[in-house]
Amino acid sequence: MTRWNALFDEYRTHEAERLETERRVRDFEHWCRSAVESVLGELSTRAEQKSEELALHAGVRVVVHPPRKATARYPRAEVTYFELRREQDVLYLYAYSERGHLPLMHFLMPAHEGFLERARHPRLLSLPGCRLRPTADGGVELERIQLDGVLSTESMLTVDDLVYRAFELLLRARCAKRAGNVELSPPSSGPETHARA
Repeated sequence: MTRWNALFDEYRTHEAERLETERRVRDFEHWCRSAVESVLGELSTRAEQKSEELALHAGVRVVVHPPRKATARYPRAEVTYFELRREQDVLYLYAYSERGHLPLMHFLMPAHEGFLERARHPRLLSLPGCRLRPTADGGVELERIQLDGVLSTESMLTVDDLVYRAFELLLRARCAKRAGNVELSPPSSGPETHARA
C-alpha cells in the first residue's frame, strides 16, 4: 500500500466516524425534543383535567396555558414550559436540555418561601422535578430529582405526580401567604404522589 492509499483510507475512516457521530447526536437531540413535547403535552392535558375537577370540587379555577418554547442564552439550552395561574399566583413547569444532555424538568415560582416579597425585583424559586430518560423500547421514564438535586435512580415519577406537585405548590403557596407564615414542605406522601418503583 502506498502512502497515498494509506492517507485516503485514514481519511475515509475518519469521515465515516464523523458522520456516524453526527447521526447519533441528531438522533439523540430528536429524541430529547420529542420526549419533551410528549411529556409536556401529557402534563398540560392532565393539568387541564385537574383544573376542571378543582373548579367542580372547590369552586377554584386554575388557568392552564399551553406549552411554549424559548431559548436560554447561557447555558445554551432549549426551554419548553407551560404556565399554571390562579389569580395573581403563577407557577411554571419547564423543561430544558443542553446539547448532549438528557432533558430536565423543574418548577419555577415566585419565592414567597423564606423571602420578603418584593414587587419591583421579585425573587424566583426553582425546584427540581425530574430527568427524562429513554427506556429500552424508546419510551420515556421520569427520573425523580430530589430537593438536594441528586437523582433518585430507583424512583420513577408519573405524569400525575408532577401535576399534583405543581398544583400543591401553587395552592399551598396561596394558603401560606394568607397565613403569613410560609414554609416549603417536601412533596406529599399521599397515595397519588408515591413514586413508581
